[in-house]
Amino acid sequence: MSLRIATFNLQNLDDRVNDPRLARLAHTIVRTLKSPQLLALQEVGAVDGTRQGDPAPPCRALDRLLERIVQHSGPRYVALQISPRSGHDGGQAGTDIRPVMLFDPTAFAFHARGPAGPDDANRIVNENRRPFLSLNPGRIDPQHPAFEGDPQNHWRPSRKALAAEFSHQGRQLLFVSCHLTSMRAVNRRFAEHGRRQRHAQARVIADFVAAYRRIEVDAWTFVLGDFNDTPGTKTLDLLRADTLVNPITQLPKRTRYTQRHGGRPQALDHILVPPQLAARATLSIPHINTDVDPAHRSSDHDPVLLTLT
Repeated sequence: MSLRIATFNLQNLDDRVNDPRLARLAHTIVRTLKSPQLLALQEVGAVDGTRQGDPAPPCRALDRLLERIVQHSGPRYVALQISPRSGHDGGQAGTDIRPVMLFDPTAFAFHARGPAGPDDANRIVNENRRPFLSLNPGRIDPQHPAFEGDPQNHWRPSRKALAAEFSHQGRQLLFVSCHLTSMRAVNRRFAEHGRRQRHAQARVIADFVAAYRRIEVDAWTFVLGDFNDTPGTKTLDLLRADTLVNPITQLPKRTRYTQRHGGRPQALDHILVPPQLAARATLSIPHINTDVDPAHRSSDHDPVLLTLT
């Protein structure tokens, strides 16, 4: 049996989304991506006027999307998310976006540990020389200045990385879903601040994965999401940290993009895999959004699909 893993930035999916767009998203997930067993989503949010600093609610539009997926003959996914404190995760003002993981319960076993709040940091527990998460799901160091913001470095609050552990056919898997701070900036100076913040975020995530793999060197660990940076950059080098591989580099350069900025194609969305799985991994990018008229898009990003055989 092959294992399909995908990542998809939904471009500010919130409670105001209309039914035609939900239908396009469901069609993409079920028909184009062939209902991946694990799907990392970015820019899932809620709009309800929550007071600054209070816990933001879950996204009601996500429940509508899950029902649409079932109507399109897809699986009944289970959603994992930790709602942020309002105004503390960046993104479009008032939407409180956060990473979400969808998993197919017929393919993965999931054992919850928690519950985890928006400020609770996940830890790696060594039990009989096997790594386990203290929180499942849980955030990775959410109060670190790289994520919570640091005025001294001109860093703004940003999305916190979400870690979750599953079991698949007797094998334990760790997934880290992330949405690093944006490349958009008002000038070059602020662009450099954002770049340094992404580097700091990448180090935190890479250290977490490396600690997991130090306990079990052959652990199946995946880091996926919208990294807001391209192959060959310091951000990607830090995230890989000699313990992960980026299959996107095997694609022809002319097809290696997931988003267009100013009409220029760039690869911002990635799925990093452990080196022992690199030979079994096939990555594809269906250009269903970047190469079509904006009126017919479901997002401004293309999804990325990884198939393990």
